[in-house]
Amino acid sequence: MKKILLVILCCIVSAGAFSQHLSLQERLNTDKNAKVLNFRPAEKMALSGDYNYRLDSYNTDDYYLNCNYYYDSQRRLQAIYEIVPAEYELIDSIRYNEYNQMVRLDGYQLLNNEWKNVYYIEYTYNNQGLLASRSNYNNFGGEFELGGIYEYFYNSNGQITTMELTMADMLLQIVEYEYENGLLATETWSYADDPFSPNTTFSANERMDYSYTNGNLTLITYNTFDGFAWSVYGTRTYTYNEAGNCTEVHAYDGNGNETERSLFTYDNRLLEETLMPWTPEMTRPQTFNNRNLYTLEEYWALDANFTLQYVCDYEYNYVDIDAVGLADVEQLPLSIAPNPTESLITLSGLKEGVHQMEVIDMAGRVMMQENITNNATINLSDLQKGCYLVKVMNNTSVYTSKVVVR
Repeated sequence: MKKILLVILCCIVSAGAFSQHLSLQERLNTDKNAKVLNFRPAEKMALSGDYNYRLDSYNTDDYYLNCNYYYDSQRRLQAIYEIVPAEYELIDSIRYNEYNQMVRLDGYQLLNNEWKNVYYIEYTYNNQGLLASRSNYNNFGGEFELGGIYEYFYNSNGQITTMELTMADMLLQIVEYEYENGLLATETWSYADDPFSPNTTFSANERMDYSYTNGNLTLITYNTFDGFAWSVYGTRTYTYNEAGNCTEVHAYDGNGNETERSLFTYDNRLLEETLMPWTPEMTRPQTFNNRNLYTLEEYWALDANFTLQYVCDYEYNYVDIDAVGLADVEQLPLSIAPNPTESLITLSGLKEGVHQMEVIDMAGRVMMQENITNNATINLSDLQKGCYLVKVMNNTSVYTSKVVVR
């Protein structure tokens, strides 16, 4: 599978345009490229407080995709590190202001074994402490250029009512939100008929209708307007167990054919006891107002023949905050190349000095241990095929990353 390089889209991708005919690789590209603010009514992420656990990472069961989260000493999300072995690596780093509001997110991509700042996003807030704007800057040939600016407007209850997209001083898109009984009922996307005209009008093109049962989102209906009438082009259903956890999500096209499926497995840890990473740009994880934590998502999608097929399992890994402490949370991970490997790897990105290195298998057993310096070469040829955790420590820092031996 081939991962394309990251490009932060200048335009928001409609939530209604879910991937009806995408392979896993195309889906991963879509999820990464469609970095959009998520105002879905069933989303719930903890921001701060006293928690027993934190979400540490998630990965696909074949370890093709790995995502690790790093937190600062105040338990704020500090960095997101994503890797597709030997092909693609990305770090999103986050900055906060004195009010603990996220004000900037920088994206770094590993290009020719060197980390490059490929984009950044700036955020401002209104006097209610709510997000007021999002400005996206992309790096083109060493120069950052301003792309889209999104502005957000709210009602007296703090619920978003309007989102506007402007590029080059032209208003291109308006999204309007309507509520019933405090819950989002309708989301309508309108686009400029002639963005170059100062007197342009806006035409509604897409609409999402939301339905609930006992306060839980159970149905989203996706509609499109052809200039004469609205028609349904897809739906998404949500099923919950007795504990209130969302166990199944199914997507269908306009003819009622299933195009996507997610089945969730939970353990007994409570969501309220867990620090969940949060940024307006994240597409995973989704919590659906769950009571407990899901540890596994069985994911299905259409193949090249438009047949629904099992794709992979997403595995979510949580750690005991008190057990691991916070010594390692401000450190970005080391770089391992090549990854996957058949024998030799080189560890780079470490601070100067001597470090203790351990290679740990998925059962927690230390398979190798030695002292190293930066750019050390390690021979893993004696290890069996599989995924391992490489942990590098000195007196002040802990670095961790995964490596696949094949």
